Amino acid sequence: MNSEWADPRGLAIGARVACGILALRRNQHKSPDTLREIQLRRLRALLEHAGAHVPYYQRVFAAAGFEPRDLTSVEDLRALPVTTKADVRDHPGDFISTAFPPSGLRSSYTSGSTGIPLQVFRDARARVSSIALKAYAFMECGARLTDRIVTVAQSDGSLWPRHTIIHPSSSTDRIVEELRKVRPDVLYTYPTFITRLAQFDLAGIRPRLIFSQGLTLTDHCRTVSRSLFGVEPLDSYGSVEFSRLAFECPEHSGLHIITDGSVVEFLEDGKPVPNGKPGQVVVTGLYNYAMPLIRYGLDDLAIPSGETCRCGRSWPLIRSIEGRTMDYLTMPSGRKVFPGFIYYVINNEAKRSDQSIAQFQVVQQERGRIRLVVVQGARFDAAIVARIQEQMESHFLDQGEKVAVDVRVVPEIAPDASGKTKLVVSTAT
Repeated sequence: MNSEWADPRGLAIGARVACGILALRRNQHKSPDTLREIQLRRLRALLEHAGAHVPYYQRVFAAAGFEPRDLTSVEDLRALPVTTKADVRDHPGDFISTAFPPSGLRSSYTSGSTGIPLQVFRDARARVSSIALKAYAFMECGARLTDRIVTVAQSDGSLWPRHTIIHPSSSTDRIVEELRKVRPDVLYTYPTFITRLAQFDLAGIRPRLIFSQGLTLTDHCRTVSRSLFGVEPLDSYGSVEFSRLAFECPEHSGLHIITDGSVVEFLEDGKPVPNGKPGQVVVTGLYNYAMPLIRYGLDDLAIPSGETCRCGRSWPLIRSIEGRTMDYLTMPSGRKVFPGFIYYVINNEAKRSDQSIAQFQVVQQERGRIRLVVVQGARFDAAIVARIQEQMESHFLDQGEKVAVDVRVVPEIAPDASGKTKLVVSTAT
């Protein structure tokens, strides 16, 4: 059980979290113009704080001739350079606000899936906001405080009264045993763990809700989840640095960006991309004053949407999270291509026969050659290998690229140290 919910001293925290959730619920139906006004007001306050108390941004603002109090629109942020993870690694102490005593801060580490893990510090208010953002997204999709939630992922702490956390590096047999014991109402995990479950007996495990995090939620994973549990997963997007950034509601129209908590930009070569085109995700958090991160590149690619959701929420939408910026394949010509067609082929095989493929991973170590590693599902057919290989090679030829495709069937695909199983591992340049 989460001590922050049970400890008498935590009642104040629980009350503040509840207030945060209520504020998000109240704001989600306000007009887009009103949401932008709220966001701008919070952004200006955070920038003024960073300019007065954060050494790194004091230097950045001075170099750019940037004055936070003159901010008139969110677009004015573009006068500042993008902050990279390397910047934080090279100047860790300079990102900490001098307005907070170090003893009052708590820290978490990123997973390190895109490099060396980074230490992120939060003050008490930021910790409350982080919990509220996550809990709000869960509750809006039907989670109840009485639910048993199981997280199978790297996690920095509980956020629910009845919350069990299992590190995904544990053996799948042991995780399934624990799931059967807890009988979760809500499962919160990586998409690749959901597909791993296709190889196991899941009797007694019937979650009512499944939330995905941390990796691209592919159509293949959605198909597997529906087959195993009769449940369509709900995607969520966030990071250790910013907590919950966006979430998918049961209408499945995309992911709602919670603008109360952050400013999210989508860039290509430093410029905003139009709706419908993938761009690098750059985020400015609006609640962590202890360690502000302004125009911080997350190394993710996502497609913004100009559409509205049938649910009636006014939060803007992300059409889809495409993956990491390094999740591209390098063609013999030197072109960089996203492996979306491979996901499409795998999903078609899954539709042809439920549970035909449990897991897959795309590996590229040199131009002109791709290895697709698959773990067979309960209804695997050896003919799948030839079909996948033919479709992939034909697709690349149609694009003017000659790429040899090697499909290998393996017993399992091991997760990395963070517990994630990457969909793409490419070292080709």
